[in-house]
Amino acid sequence: TLHKYGIYDTDRLTPEFHRSRRDELRSHMAPHSAAFFLSASSKNRSNDVNYEYHQDPNFYYLTGHIQSNSALLITKDPITVGGVTTNEVIFVQQRDPAREVWTGPRLGTEGAKSVLKFQAALLIDSVNSLLKQILPGFDTLYYTSPVSTTTAEVLLDTTLNNWVTVLAGMSRKYTNLKISSVHKSWLA
Repeated sequence: TLHKYGIYDTDRLTPEFHRSRRDELRSHMAPHSAAFFLSASSKNRSNDVNYEYHQDPNFYYLTGHIQSNSALLITKDPITVGGVTTNEVIFVQQRDPAREVWTGPRLGTEGAKSVLKFQAALLIDSVNSLLKQILPGFDTLYYTSPVSTTTAEVLLDTTLNNWVTVLAGMSRKYTNLKISSVHKSWLA
């Protein structure tokens, strides 16, 4: 099954390991809270050539997912998503066989369920609608900034700049919602 999704290395950490890291993080979260993580973004080198992709280490640690344009939502209390009651949802890119000829295979929602062992997997395009639906029921939203290695990357990273804008908008829209950074010790 792994080869179907372009995963050829067999010495990967198990889905159970990543689930245990999510459970550990959840044990530190306040009641009625959620944590939101973004994958690293692809970095363009020139025109249609990207640098070799490296996943955000926190995102990988919690999911085992090695593809870009993904997100993870972890909740302290269970939520119902697509008829499934869960406390974690992974958001991934849609499979596109024509494009995958050039970019490589994507997991898609079914791959996220079968390979990464998530009960609930949605397309990345549905993040905003799900957050709008569930955030009013939470008191705290934890987040981490995507990892950048230099100050210049932080200043030039549009993903980070967009995320800061999104957080500011959330704090204005959901006045009951406390927005807080994930403590680094929770990810140890």
